[in-house]
Amino acid sequence: MKQQLPLPEETWSKLPPEVQVLINTLLATIHRLEKRVEDLEAQVNKNSRNSSKPPSSDAPWLPPVKRKPRGGRRNQGGQAGHEGHFRALAPVESVDHLIEHYPGVCDHCGDGFKDDAELDGFGRHQVSELRPIVVEVTEHRLHGRRCDSCHNTTRATLPAAVSYSSFGPRAQATIAMLTGRYRISRREASQLASDLFGLHVSTGAIITIEQKMAAALTGPCNDVLESLRRQPVLNADETPWSVAGGLHWLWTFVSPSLAYFRITSTRSTAEVWSMLGTKFLGFLGCDRYTAYSVVPLERRGSCHAHLIRNFQDMVERKGESKRVGDLALAVEKQVFKLWYKRQNNDISQEIFETRMEPLKERLRAALLSVKTLPQHRTSFKCNGILKMWDSLWNFVTVPGLEPTNNASEQALRKAVLWRKGSFGSQSSAGNEYVQNMLTAAETCRRQGRHLLQFLCDTVSSAITGERQPSLLPADACTE
Repeated sequence: MKQQLPLPEETWSKLPPEVQVLINTLLATIHRLEKRVEDLEAQVNKNSRNSSKPPSSDAPWLPPVKRKPRGGRRNQGGQAGHEGHFRALAPVESVDHLIEHYPGVCDHCGDGFKDDAELDGFGRHQVSELRPIVVEVTEHRLHGRRCDSCHNTTRATLPAAVSYSSFGPRAQATIAMLTGRYRISRREASQLASDLFGLHVSTGAIITIEQKMAAALTGPCNDVLESLRRQPVLNADETPWSVAGGLHWLWTFVSPSLAYFRITSTRSTAEVWSMLGTKFLGFLGCDRYTAYSVVPLERRGSCHAHLIRNFQDMVERKGESKRVGDLALAVEKQVFKLWYKRQNNDISQEIFETRMEPLKERLRAALLSVKTLPQHRTSFKCNGILKMWDSLWNFVTVPGLEPTNNASEQALRKAVLWRKGSFGSQSSAGNEYVQNMLTAAETCRRQGRHLLQFLCDTVSSAITGERQPSLLPADACTE
């Protein structure tokens, strides 16, 4: 469409055609540059509150989020009249050393006490202390004997329960915990093992331990994935991961008692399909990324926390976008208010569903009010949300499905910290260790299981060839 300066038609017509063409070209260029500046400003202004960027990427000058004080609290720390919480005493039967203390003289008159003086109860004070950690070294001597008949020499072999490694199951499990659960670098893990345990292990030996642990965990981790495919509700998310400097992706799928991690070279629908496949018939809580389209909209739960960030982005664009964003944020505030009431059983399921209906209509009306704006980012975003409309509200009627995918985002947090400290992995063997250790650690945490003991049992079973311990909950193992 021809663009003209705000000049009267008579004045414009007097301009030479060459000048008119030049002016229209300049106007088109200005319009294009203004649009580019607008896009670049929006990109620069993105943060964790208006996009999917993590909070750690926020600029240090970004003002903190203003939160309303809860329950009338004015100051940090303990409040006046607050009942204190103290460390609970260990039961008497678990006390290792019991020392009795008696007063020597009366603190009132100073007289000494007789041996048969009446006792007036006693106070209890417990001190927990770590025993000195000493490495236990066992030497196995493999003797040989010469046969008198054929003169052949036969040498003894290690028993099945003894590892050919220089480190026993607990030592290997502890090293794996340091690097795979607490994200300590191999060099620091080597130093820590020496300082705390007196265990001397090189960084090369740590790599060997990690590889053995990854292989031993493969079976239990595959069982976790198979079990997740049968769950009624899952949450999913993904984050970038570096492999030898190249861009890969770390995925997670979680349920209340299970978590599975996998590193892939792409972020495609095919990867989600390979993990969930046709066996998953439950509901999937996730963001609106297209890779999750392998699960139909009627069985998806799109994240409302992502919606809030989108609406906050609209508010910061001002104008028509701000109007829509303000309306949408007001609706989302009421949605979560109702959700928390339902979670606390303050309202019944029937009332919850009834009160949600007008909120859904209010949000739809706000999105439709800008649906026809041409080539506008707000209109584009609103159209995208409306296309996934049904998936936004499945949480209202589906038990266990939440309005956010926070469960998977929180599970990924430890992986993100690992990535920041290690800059990713360097090989497929490193990938296997990362995904298997994350799966084992997060699954044990969700079940309240002792991770170190599980890793010890896993290493021991790998040495003896016995059945591996399962990562599945006890009730699932007995089915």
